[in-house]
Amino acid sequence: MKYQVPKGTRDFLPEEMGLRRGVINTLVSTYGIYGFQEWDGPAFEYLDTLVGKSGESIANEIYTFKDKGGRNLGLRFELTTSLARIIAGNPQIKKPLRLFNIGKVWRYEQPQAGRFREFLQADTDIFGSASMLCEVELLTMAAAALKKLKVADSVILLNNRKILEAQLKSVGIEDDFKAGALRSLDKLAKVGIEGVRREFESQNIPKEQFEELMKQININGDNQFKLDQVSQFLANDKVGVEGIEELRQIISLLAENGLDTPIQIDFSLVRGLDYYTGPIYEIRSIDQKELGSFAGGGRYDQLIQTLGGQATSAAGISFGIERLIEIIKKREGYSDIISPVEVFIGYPNQSALPIALNAAKMFREAGITTEIDLTGRNLGKQLAYASAINAKYSFIVFSAEEQKLKEMATQKEETMSVSSAISRITSK
Repeated sequence: MKYQVPKGTRDFLPEEMGLRRGVINTLVSTYGIYGFQEWDGPAFEYLDTLVGKSGESIANEIYTFKDKGGRNLGLRFELTTSLARIIAGNPQIKKPLRLFNIGKVWRYEQPQAGRFREFLQADTDIFGSASMLCEVELLTMAAAALKKLKVADSVILLNNRKILEAQLKSVGIEDDFKAGALRSLDKLAKVGIEGVRREFESQNIPKEQFEELMKQININGDNQFKLDQVSQFLANDKVGVEGIEELRQIISLLAENGLDTPIQIDFSLVRGLDYYTGPIYEIRSIDQKELGSFAGGGRYDQLIQTLGGQATSAAGISFGIERLIEIIKKREGYSDIISPVEVFIGYPNQSALPIALNAAKMFREAGITTEIDLTGRNLGKQLAYASAINAKYSFIVFSAEEQKLKEMATQKEETMSVSSAISRITSK
């Protein structure tokens, strides 16, 4: 019998895990610079919590089960609902509050490029401020992380659920049909305008309403022109005007902040979860459009209250690690993200082993990632192994009196002591 991983899940061997860890470490470092603190919670929640606060569209994607007490539970399909429950249950926490978490989530959906049933998300959220500065901080931080990861071919798409709600209202789509209309519109990038048209027809939404809605959504031009045009459509809708002004604030503040990642207003952007209440955003690859978005989020000012907490403003953004890694793999030189072994310690014979072990101890105490040969193979094979694992240096111990540091990339070697080698490595 051949044992396999469940469909939609994967194993990660050390080289692949090295890349994942490098990406995670880069994100965590960036989050820390922006003042975000880490949180954690259970991998499963009560099913009512997951379904009731995220919308019917997600219900069929949740992995559900009953515990031994007969309670209905589900694996978390994203991190926001769990965090919102935590915030609702801990009103004493001082706000504004910046939090992050990197954890596994699960969705029962068809596996495809960059999409799996078990995947890793990296979330950052801000609680306790209604200011658009929250969105600016989140998007600026995301752009800073991408710059560190050398992901240059990205664009930020921006919309507002207030604008979407106002557009649906302005074309006469009744409240009972709004959720279905938004779910259909969310598929525009996948199925095209004709596919969305058919979905509207299947929901008995009049053709005239669909055509008028498309006029408000398919506006070509720069961001200023798009906002000016939609302002004319929604001039008499207070909520819609409020959403437009929020987008103007975000774009203006991002420009003042010197953000160099391109931003595009996209009125077709929906973000499928029902708890969004204001600005929404996604980050997509310009060159690898087939992967869809690899980051996204928005404002959800009512979720904490619906989970029994105090009314609390909230906004967040999440990186999909799997898709982000697929994009990183396409660029040259991505191995610079992986943290390789800095020093491999080799030795020609067993008599040099005690000295080599002491050298390894000294390198490690200096904070240098170090590996020592464990097999007793000849020195040539040891150095070939050091090259295969992409070690930056080999430190060869011949005796207490003779030791050499070899830079693997250039093959240059120099006789020096352990302490001198440590100084050389740590000074670079």
